[in-house]
Amino acid sequence: MQVYTNLGKIYRIWVSLFIGIIVGAIGGIMRIGWEILFPLHLQTTLNTQAQYILQLLHISPENLKLYYVFANGYEWHVLYLAWQFGFSIFFSLCYILVAEFWLRLKFGHGIFYGVILWFCVYVLFLPLLGFVAPSADSAMRYYSSSLIESLLWIWLIELTRRDLRNRITQERDPF
Repeated sequence: MQVYTNLGKIYRIWVSLFIGIIVGAIGGIMRIGWEILFPLHLQTTLNTQAQYILQLLHISPENLKLYYVFANGYEWHVLYLAWQFGFSIFFSLCYILVAEFWLRLKFGHGIFYGVILWFCVYVLFLPLLGFVAPSADSAMRYYSSSLIESLLWIWLIELTRRDLRNRITQERDPF
């Protein structure tokens, strides 16, 4: 598919990387705000698969007991904060780089990407590896809350991406 732009590929990649880091940090803040309203229920005692993954990342299970205490006394897991920002920056970078060259990914403000990401991360990865354990009575709340969070997150990423790209390149976003 022909993309109608006067910008070179290398310039578009650098602009996308720059925008991806900024937008990912904004998305991380949005994700933390959503998790305050609807907590994900991270487990503090992990099964062997989750402990193995943490060991591969050189993270000791004792780090799950580290908290950051906000001024109002609200406690937050340090690894959970790192997870929210890392997740947001990494997957927004992936989205922005691919969307710059494959325009169909931006269909519906990236909602298709958000649904696929939700399924892969919240339905498959986190429960199967033992990082979260939605019980039978809270499974519907867990899945619906994480789906809405993913859809709002990708919508915010796409709106901010488009605005920053238009301002930096002085071109309309091709679509």
